[in-house]
Amino acid sequence: MLSSHETFLQWTTDRGIITNGVAPTQIPSRGLGIIANRRIIPGEELVSVPASALFSINSIPTSFRLRHKEAISAHGLLASFFAFSPRKHLLDYQSWMETWPRSEDFSSFPMCWDDSCRSSAFLPPGM
Repeated sequence: MLSSHETFLQWTTDRGIITNGVAPTQIPSRGLGIIANRRIIPGEELVSVPASALFSINSIPTSFRLRHKEAISAHGLLASFFAFSPRKHLLDYQSWMETWPRSEDFSSFPMCWDDSCRSSAFLPPGM
C-alpha cells in the first residue's frame, strides 16, 4: 500500500506537475517539507505546475459559488469549498488533502503552546 505522500506524488504527476531535484518528505517533529535530493544549481527550476493543475475559484462548481451571494474573498471561497462541500466534490482532491497538516503537526509552534510554556524562559528574545 502506498503512503499518503506516495499517492500525492502520483496525483501530482497525473496532473503534469514536474519536480526537479526536490522531493516532499516527512520531517520528524516538523511535518511535511521539501528537501533537495541532489545538488541544486542556482536559478534552476525546481517545480513546474501547469495552470490546469492549479486550484482556483474556477475549479469550484458553479452551484457552490452561487451559494455565496454576498461578497466573499477568493481565499474565503476556497476555504469555504473545502470546509463545506459535499464529499463528492472533494474526491478529486483527496490525495492532496491527505498531506495537509493536522492539528498535532502544529504542537511545536509557540502560538499553540499552553500559556505556562509561553513564558520568556522557553522562547528566544523577541517572541
